[in-house]
Amino acid sequence: MNLRCQSTYMPFPQIAVTREPTEEHTIVKLIGIGVCGRQALKHLAEHRIPYVETMACDELDEDVRAFMVKAHLLFLVFDPDEANELNVAVGISKLGADMPNLVTIAVSVLPTAWQAQWGARLTLPTDEPGKYLLLVVVGLSAILRQEGYVGVDFMDVRHILSQPGCCTFGVGIAQGADRGQSAAHLALQQIAASGSRIGDMAGGIVILSSAMGSLKLVESKTTMNFIRSQTDPSCLLIYGNYYDEALSDEVRVTVIASYTSGSSIVSC
Repeated sequence: MNLRCQSTYMPFPQIAVTREPTEEHTIVKLIGIGVCGRQALKHLAEHRIPYVETMACDELDEDVRAFMVKAHLLFLVFDPDEANELNVAVGISKLGADMPNLVTIAVSVLPTAWQAQWGARLTLPTDEPGKYLLLVVVGLSAILRQEGYVGVDFMDVRHILSQPGCCTFGVGIAQGADRGQSAAHLALQQIAASGSRIGDMAGGIVILSSAMGSLKLVESKTTMNFIRSQTDPSCLLIYGNYYDEALSDEVRVTVIASYTSGSSIVSC
């Protein structure tokens, strides 16, 4: 899993922090397992990630258990081709299944060894996975933890991400007229390019990112109406917005698409 960033333009999130976290808010954590996980942690450490706690581990021990206790959303980053890393990830996921307030998501470029009974897994694109991991973790933590934005309730996120199956996602950036819809179109194109059918989505989380004061309500509505027009009517869509100071007149749309175990999906 190569976590080094290439030259493709994608502003890294620089969240406008408006308050200090408290115990009342959703707690997002990430465990990096083995060599692959440590590469991810090193990449994340190069950028400011508000509200996300991280830990490196090579085995499931009491330190890991203690780290998991107060978490609500837990990401596991590992290499499924490494037997020990996969076994540790499975053990953590099974332990998390006994914690009613925890949603555990396995994150990998090649999650083919991950079975549905172990919980949800998120597939990263093979090009620049570290960049996309950053966007997903920052985006979810921002819409769950920040005040002054269009936020989402953790129970909604839990409903979409806790189902056994595969999650994949796309990211689009656009500016100018119809920038929200254009960015959404690019994000959905990226999902389709991974082999996933947009019409088979069981649920989706849409994260709209813009500079402070840039995104208008009508743009949010137009963007969501476009995404809704591409999905099945039964697909549950939720969205949140956060301010990203790395963006100027652009809008970034991140779509996290959830597919249940029975969905028609190729990439997972």
